[in-house]
This record gives sequence, structure tokens and C-alpha cells, in this order.
Amino acid sequence: MKKPTTTRSPRQYGLKRTPEVEERFLNGLRKGWSPAKAAAAVNVARDTVLDWRQNDPDFKARWDSAIEEGTDLLEDEARRRAAEGVERGIYHAGEKIDTELVYSDTLMTLMLKGRRPKVYNRATDITLSGTEDGAPIKTLVIKGGLPNSDPQEVKKDEE
Repeated sequence: MKKPTTTRSPRQYGLKRTPEVEERFLNGLRKGWSPAKAAAAVNVARDTVLDWRQNDPDFKARWDSAIEEGTDLLEDEARRRAAEGVERGIYHAGEKIDTELVYSDTLMTLMLKGRRPKVYNRATDITLSGTEDGAPIKTLVIKGGLPNSDPQEVKKDEE
């Protein structure tokens, strides 16, 4: 009895690496896509493009540049949603009756923290106590706030 044949996709074998395939992959990164999505769009396994990146300094440099372009695009979109707003529908009984302009305070906060961490990532001292006399258990002092704190500035004091 003859075994049924199965066809394998080019992705299982890996599409031949060509300048065109590389450029199409990098264009995906420039759009803000993840490496996995950009690889799938050109029918190449994610591990394959990661291997290209690891073993080809020129490709790594072009990858890094494409990631920066994509990140700029994402930042521009986040800023638009935060400052200019997004139109959303208002529904009643399953029917759209109106629209409203909705702004994202969360995106605005994140962008401000990223651009001016010294102003918007305020340092916080937290003292936890658990004994009856109120003596501190531990104090964690985070200078400069999170998430952009220098790890050397974070110190733990036991009192």
C-alpha cells in the first residue's frame, strides 16, 4: 500500500533567502510589526530570520534600523490617539446612534514618562510595617522612579 504524500509549505523548508525576501521582511518591521508577523508575511520561519540577524552584521544593522522606523510609526499613532483622539461609536439596543471622540490618558501618561522620566516618574518611598510597635520591616528606595531607573540607584535598606 502506498503512503499518502503530504505537501509541505515553503515555510517548513525555509524560503530561499534573497534580497527581495529580506526587504519585504524589513518592510514589515518598518510598519511596526513583530519579527514573527513580518517573517510569516514572507513565508519564512521566525527562527530563520533570527538566524540571519545573528550571523549577518549588515542584516542586523538593517533590522535594527527598520525596528526604529516601526517604533517611530507606533509612537506617532500613540500620540495621535492620546492627543487627537479616536472616534468611537455609541450604541443603544445594538444600533449605532452617535459617535464620540475618545482620548487615551494612559497613552499620554506613558509617552510623558518616556520622554521626561525625571518629571513624570516621581521617586517613591514606601515603608511597610507589620509589627505592633510600627517598626519598619524593610524600606525600598527607588530614586528617579520606574521604569527608567538605573539599577545602581535602586538600593534596599533594612532598618
